[in-house]
Amino acid sequence: MKKINLIVCFVLISFFVAAQSAELVYKNNVNSTVTIETEIGQGSGFFVGPNLIATNYHVIEGASEAFCYTNSSASKYEIEGFVAVDKKVDLVILKVKGLNKPAIKMATSTPTPGQKVYVLGSPKGLPATITDGIVSGLRDWDGTKLIQISAPISHGSSGGPVLNANGLLVGIAVGAFEDGQNLNFAIPKSNLDLLLGFKKSYPTPLASLDGGSENKTASKSSGRTPTFKSVKIGDQVWSAENLNTDRFANGDLIREMKSVDEWKAAWENQEPAWCYYSNDIANGKIYGKLYNYFSVVDPRGLCPLGWHVSSNHDWIILEVYLGGQAVTGGKLKEIGLAHWSSPNREANNSSGFTGLPGGVRLFGPMGCCSIGEYGYWWSPENFNNEDLSFNVFVRELYNGLPVIRTDNYTKLNGYSVRCVKD
Repeated sequence: MKKINLIVCFVLISFFVAAQSAELVYKNNVNSTVTIETEIGQGSGFFVGPNLIATNYHVIEGASEAFCYTNSSASKYEIEGFVAVDKKVDLVILKVKGLNKPAIKMATSTPTPGQKVYVLGSPKGLPATITDGIVSGLRDWDGTKLIQISAPISHGSSGGPVLNANGLLVGIAVGAFEDGQNLNFAIPKSNLDLLLGFKKSYPTPLASLDGGSENKTASKSSGRTPTFKSVKIGDQVWSAENLNTDRFANGDLIREMKSVDEWKAAWENQEPAWCYYSNDIANGKIYGKLYNYFSVVDPRGLCPLGWHVSSNHDWIILEVYLGGQAVTGGKLKEIGLAHWSSPNREANNSSGFTGLPGGVRLFGPMGCCSIGEYGYWWSPENFNNEDLSFNVFVRELYNGLPVIRTDNYTKLNGYSVRCVKD
């Protein structure tokens, strides 16, 4: 009988502790969450800094104005605009006027299946709602990393914080399968970490976001204007220097990845990235940046509006016009030994292309190599679409030959980019 009593007591104590944990998670975080209203809909959000709120991009997509109110008050506060946005990931950081609440603390570890989670938000317009569940799985949805959770979410929950049992942020609620049972999803907080590193000190009006999809944004955005030199070769217009931008055509930032681990993490997360050769900005001023595969195929467009990253077809047209691959290399290479190492054979730059030996960023511990000897340019059509690790067209110029080569190189590396006018 004593043994039974002990078991009962243990169960009751365990339940009490769990209930207290949920209560504390709610108490410690509810006043850091908000309900967001626009002229076209409603969602949730939470504080990530002084006067700064994180939410899903789709919560404010197409809105010209927005307001928020805390879940403990009916007073509305004006959203001044956004300070950072990543439409592809579906995140935005908003600046709110006259309201400052403590930022929700972030977890330092990645959630694993089976862990307890809580969601705070405003489902169906009901503010200060908490639901609980577990991490059901970690998913890769068409190249986007998502956390699958069993904690119920509904319309209006989008943008709310997903917290672990310690009340620390592990994700941002983003959506659910309406025809499924508890098939709910969150964006990993690591994406928010990256976005916070890109935030501006002043807000941009919401109306400038363009309410279209990612592809629509890339095609309609006023975007960047070309800042590079260009040259007409036959019926084509090419950039006459390597690309050296850290933004997509719509203005979204691309993160610099310096270390071997950062470059590897960008590949694993399928994240656009760039670097300078040997992380030296002086090399960037001459040779431009080296970009990873995900930056050159991103639908936001790496080149300015009206331009695109050179394709294999573009290079073939260029090579045919210049007389074939056997002689095209010399016609593309910059003359002399200012940047090319000896012998720079038959370089005459008669095309005006001014090809430079910017080298390559390797995936492994060797880092960068071949500057002065080789120039490599993306032309990112796949030989094998099912293999992300290998098989991509890269054009290569070499100081020892007058030819231009078409090689089958790994997508893991970083290469230079030339833009071609549409």
